[in-house]
Amino acid sequence: MTLAAVIAVTSGYFYFAEYIKVLAIPMAIGLLVTILSYVFQHQINWWWYQRRPPRLPGAIDALYRKVSPWYQGLPKEAADIFRARVSLFVQSKEFIVQGIDSMPEDLKYMVAYYAARLTMHQKEFLFKDYDRVVFYLHPFLTPNHPERVHTCEVEHEDGTIILSIEQLTASFMSPRTYYAVGLHALAEAYQVKYAPKMPAFDQRIWTTLEEISGISQAKINDFIGLVQEDPWPVVVHHWFVYPRQFMQRAPALYRDLQQVFSTPDAAQHA
Repeated sequence: MTLAAVIAVTSGYFYFAEYIKVLAIPMAIGLLVTILSYVFQHQINWWWYQRRPPRLPGAIDALYRKVSPWYQGLPKEAADIFRARVSLFVQSKEFIVQGIDSMPEDLKYMVAYYAARLTMHQKEFLFKDYDRVVFYLHPFLTPNHPERVHTCEVEHEDGTIILSIEQLTASFMSPRTYYAVGLHALAEAYQVKYAPKMPAFDQRIWTTLEEISGISQAKINDFIGLVQEDPWPVVVHHWFVYPRQFMQRAPALYRDLQQVFSTPDAAQHA
C-alpha cells in the first residue's frame, strides 16, 4: 500500500511537471493499487499471515512455558506449528473487552492457546463461524442468561465466545486450582463446530469426573454460574488437565478421547 502510494505521488508530481504522456498511466495504476490495498487490506493481511504467521511475542512464549508442561515438552517442529496456529487464531478473530479502554494482549493468547491445543491433531484449527471473543472484567449477565451471573458462555447462533477475565486468568495460570473456563468454552464450541465422534457416556459420568478431579458437579456449576447439563466440555477439560487421574479412573473413556484428539502421550496433556 505504501509503495503504491509512493508511485502515485511521484507520478503525480511529474504529471504536473508536464510529463503527462509518460506518467499518466503509472499514476493511475498507483492510485488504483492504493485504493484496492486499502479496501482489501484485511484480506491481503490474512493472505500474508497464512504464508508468514506473525511471530509469537516473547512474553507470551514465556507465559506458556511457565504454565504448560505440555508446551515445554513439544519438539521444535511441533512447537513451531503450535505457535503459528496460535498467531493465526489471534489474527482471525475479533476481540472485544468490556469495562476497560484497551485490550490486554495476553487475554487473546490465553484463548488462542486453548483453541490450538484442542485442534493440534487436525488440519482445520480456526474455529470458523466463532469469530468474536468478548471479555468482561468479572462474571456477567447476558440476554440468553439474564437470571444469573456467569463466567463463560458460547453463543452458537452468532458465533461469540464470552469470558470473565477474572476466572479466565486465574484458571489459565493455575488450571489445577481453578476450573479452566476458557478450555470449557472452547470445548463446547469444538463439539458444535467439528462434531467429533462422541465417546459413549451418560449422566453417571459426573461421579467419575469428581473422582478424577476432586471437583463436584455442583462446584463446577457454581464456578461457571450456569447448570452444566451436558458433561462433554467437562469431560474434555478433565482429559486435558488431569490426564493421569483420568487414565486411572476411566481408562476406556480415556482411550476413546485419544481417538478424538489423537494425542498418544498421556503424560503430556496439562
